[in-house]
Amino acid sequence: MEKANERIMPVIIAENAGFCFGVKRAVKMAEEVLDSSLAGENIYILGEIIHNPQTVKMLEEKGAVTIEEKDLEKVHPGKLILRSHGVPLEVIEKAKKLNFSIVDTTCPFVKKAQIIAGQNSKLENQLIIIGKKEHPEVKALLSHSLYNANVIGLVEEVKKLNFKPDVKTVIIVQTTFSGNEFKKIIGEIVLLYKEIMVYNTICNATYIRRKESLSVAEKTDVNIVVGGRNSSNTRELTNYLVENGFKAYQIEGPEEIREDFFNGAGCVGITGGASTPLSVIEDVKRTVEVRFLERKFK
Repeated sequence: MEKANERIMPVIIAENAGFCFGVKRAVKMAEEVLDSSLAGENIYILGEIIHNPQTVKMLEEKGAVTIEEKDLEKVHPGKLILRSHGVPLEVIEKAKKLNFSIVDTTCPFVKKAQIIAGQNSKLENQLIIIGKKEHPEVKALLSHSLYNANVIGLVEEVKKLNFKPDVKTVIIVQTTFSGNEFKKIIGEIVLLYKEIMVYNTICNATYIRRKESLSVAEKTDVNIVVGGRNSSNTRELTNYLVENGFKAYQIEGPEEIREDFFNGAGCVGITGGASTPLSVIEDVKRTVEVRFLERKFK
């Protein structure tokens, strides 16, 4: 037994891997609704509650039905769980008019950014939302700004802004946006406008995960980042490691682990996006150890 254990590849899991506060809260709220539902009651989730396929599947197995905005008029009204990224105001109003009962699981940190967007929509400030245009959170933020904002996600897009240099410019940012890209964009914007108010609404969980992933990467030869393919924070976490010179792969689950990940590796680091369940990360750890043992005994 001791010899077998000696052959197990050392695996280090980032300390705060697993659900962040906002994701944990959203999933718990959804489970409570499903567990307390009456027989035959319609429970819907508007879009993916979080960007994690295993969690979405788990909630659907409990009885939730995932729908999109276009489906609201096609299904019989019931309870409608809003995803943690937030939902545009007009979609919420539409659902209410169609007699859906709303369960809002929007992350409190996202809510804070929405409030800032709403407050500035009523002022004569110029508003910039930094984030990915097609991300659900950004679409909801834009709605809360009453569409009186410009969305940019690349430093190259700063020059396309057509703002007046003497008017106060307010900036908010997608909670899972890349910190490095945020700094680059801000650096360009401050050169153009005289009065700028920057709200750094990037979630603390994003910072913590990047710091921990870097610490783990410095002790390992290869890093596996676990999370949904459409998870912005998981993708940015992987990019962050690669940009800092570390070998990193993003996967959704243990079935995607490849043997070539471990070429020349003696130690593996594992971390996950804010929407990745700890159970999936543990499954990945077990699979890594088994695959390494198989390589040793070939």
